[in-house]
Amino acid sequence: MASRAGERQVRVGVCGHSYFHWAASHASITENQYNWSFPTSSVMVYWIARRGMHWSRVLQLLEEKCSIYPEPDILVLHLGGNDVINQSLGRLRFQIRVIFEDLLLKWPHCHFVWSDIIPQQIWKTANSQRAAHKARCLQNRFMHGLMHRVGGSTICHDSITTEDVHLFRKDGVHLTEEGIALFLTDLHNGVRRAMQDW
Repeated sequence: MASRAGERQVRVGVCGHSYFHWAASHASITENQYNWSFPTSSVMVYWIARRGMHWSRVLQLLEEKCSIYPEPDILVLHLGGNDVINQSLGRLRFQIRVIFEDLLLKWPHCHFVWSDIIPQQIWKTANSQRAAHKARCLQNRFMHGLMHRVGGSTICHDSITTEDVHLFRKDGVHLTEEGIALFLTDLHNGVRRAMQDW
C-alpha cells in the first residue's frame, strides 16, 4: 500500500493477552503516555488487552473496544500462546482463517501485524514441553504465511530467549520489566515498519 501517514493521524490498535496488559502498563509508567513517543498529532496508539486471551475472544473484544476507539489503520495482534497447547493446530488455524475473513471484510484497508508468540520457560498446562515449543514455532510460521497473503507484516522477538532467565518472572511465563522493555521495543519497531507500508 502507498504510504498515507502524512495525510492524517494514523490509528494503531494493539491487541493481545497479558503481555500487552503489562506492556501497556509499562508504557504508561515509563513514558507517561501510551503513544510510544509518536506525535499525537500524527499517530494515536490504543491498547486492547485482556489476560488469558484466546483467539475465540478476539472478534468480541475488538467489537467492544472499537465501539469506543476509532477503526484502526494498523492492528497489531499478539496472542495464541494460550491456544497452541489447548487445541490442535489444524482446528486453531481454521478458526483464525474464519476470524480474518471477518476482519478483512470489516476493515479492508487495515494493515495487520502479527507479533510472534514468545517462547516460555515453562508451558504450564502442556503435556510435553518439547511439543509445546514445536507448536509455537509452527504456529508462528503459519501466521507469517497468513500475513504475507493478506498484505500484512510480522514482528519477531529474537532478543527474547528462554536462556535469558532475567527476562522472565519466576513463573517462567511472564516477562520481567527488562523483558517487557525488549518486547515494547520490538513492537515499536514493527509498528514503524508497518507505517511505512500503510
